[in-house]
Amino acid sequence: MPASIPFAALVPHPPILLPQIGQGREHEAAATLNAYARLRDRLRNSGAQRILLIATHGIVTLHRFHLLTGPLQTSLARFDAPQISLDLPTDQPFTNLLFQVARERAIPRSPTPVWEESDHSACVPLALLDAQSLQLPIAVVGISFLPAAAHLELGRAIAE
Repeated sequence: MPASIPFAALVPHPPILLPQIGQGREHEAAATLNAYARLRDRLRNSGAQRILLIATHGIVTLHRFHLLTGPLQTSLARFDAPQISLDLPTDQPFTNLLFQVARERAIPRSPTPVWEESDHSACVPLALLDAQSLQLPIAVVGISFLPAAAHLELGRAIAE
């Protein structure tokens, strides 16, 4: 029986949400920032055992999904904010299991030891959710340009 997913969210990730980049303009997105604060609180109380981040930037290729096998190291230096960076270990047991299930389901996948450092689709949400203080293991998967059916199958593999 598949494990339950106690909590899921789709989040916007414009770098301007972070004060070091927005430089005051982040207040124009106050509703989004308030939603992130509520999301962080709900995540904290959800009983989640890990954060699975499905990145929409980072490493995206035509014919396969990428699963991060090394630490997640990101920086927003590209947005003139090198002080915003993350260096988080990844949940290798979960990543290995997902890789195995994806292989069994013939889902095209690649292990990726290093993620795209400037991936704001990973860094912005994890920074706003204060992932370091949540102390939950993190797994990262990149979307692909495969058809929607392949993404649905990946979702089934994640649930399994």
